Amino acid sequence: MTRNRVSTVLRLGAGLMAATSLSACLGSGSGGGGGGGGGPVDVTQYDTNLERVRDMIPTSDMQTTGTASFSGNTYLEPVDGTTGHIIGDVNIDVDFAAANDAAISGTANNFRGVLDGEDVAMEGELSTGPRFPSAFVNDDIAVPVPPGGPIPGAPATVRPGSASIAMYGDIVDEGDTSTVLLTLGGNFVGPGGQALHGPALLQEITGTSVAERAASGTFYVERD
Repeated sequence: MTRNRVSTVLRLGAGLMAATSLSACLGSGSGGGGGGGGGPVDVTQYDTNLERVRDMIPTSDMQTTGTASFSGNTYLEPVDGTTGHIIGDVNIDVDFAAANDAAISGTANNFRGVLDGEDVAMEGELSTGPRFPSAFVNDDIAVPVPPGGPIPGAPATVRPGSASIAMYGDIVDEGDTSTVLLTLGGNFVGPGGQALHGPALLQEITGTSVAERAASGTFYVERD
């Protein structure tokens, strides 16, 4: 991929601003599917994994102690008219007893795909860090009592889980470097939080500012 191709994917025209707030990420029901861990996948396999995790029920008994590692992938399509896609590997660690940025750490790398009919493979790794904090929520939520009174045996509370994960760093293609921010946000699914899925957003970082969106898509991670 030439420098023009990198610039095309990351160049952001006026009017393409993505209003992706933390609350939108945490409240979204869309998401990716689990793939039995990260590593190279093609589009067909990604779609299969995505559908499988989307079929999992939302988590209602999220952990509040302990740790776990998750791995999966993200799928991104440019928003500027460039055709094609990029798939990357995603790995995160969660400390269920911690809060917000302290609870989440992770990386994204091995970005590859096809853009305008040309195979691309990008070097570099994105990681979580203090510049763009992440967030994790696993609070108890009261279950509303129906008009006829409590249902025998029904729980009084449920504990879902959600996260917004910010990873940033340099992506290198044929010697040309772009600094980017990848934001992954969504909800945990499966008993005890077996997987996490939701929307993905890629933005270019220029100096001290973050530009409008360059690519958007979905992601998933599953417990290792």
